[in-house]
Amino acid sequence: DGRFVALIGDVSGHGFGPALLMASTRAYLHALLLSINEVPDTLEVANRLIANDTAPEDFVTLILTRIDPEAKTLEYASAGHTTCYIFDLNNNIKTTLDSTGPPLGVVSDMNYGGAPIAQLERGDTIVLMTDGVIEAECLGGGPFGEQRAIDTVRANSHKSAAEIVKSMRDELFAQCQATQDDDITLVVIKVL
Repeated sequence: DGRFVALIGDVSGHGFGPALLMASTRAYLHALLLSINEVPDTLEVANRLIANDTAPEDFVTLILTRIDPEAKTLEYASAGHTTCYIFDLNNNIKTTLDSTGPPLGVVSDMNYGGAPIAQLERGDTIVLMTDGVIEAECLGGGPFGEQRAIDTVRANSHKSAAEIVKSMRDELFAQCQATQDDDITLVVIKVL
């Protein structure tokens, strides 16, 4: 129908089991998005499926966005995921995409509704990231941090989406010397 979905997620733990959980989550979401129209409802059903299939300590944080280029809107729901952002043309944080419910798989009957629909404008930059970006340990100790991630996006906002991703990676590796203990994943979408 002309709309598209952008999402990013993170599974608890590392190794084969968590990889299978992410593969299952992807399969659930792929199927659910074909049949459920509302973003929060999609997460609610996915949550029930995951909670019924996993142990309580296994969970998925995830932000699911649906972008309508014609209406210039972004609708989202977030299952305990790291805060993500929409920046405007002047590098101001236009919208914070905060969590709208707990991680998937924790409690089987949860509501993920209530997220507002953001109006998109030419020059906006949508940034979705995992906690590995902000929690990366830097050389002097302490995490890379949310503010440094925001500052990196702002300093590179004149670049393409791919170049912003590369600039974030370069800044992370420069500050943290590639001491990567967690995934570092970033999705950047520019509104043209």
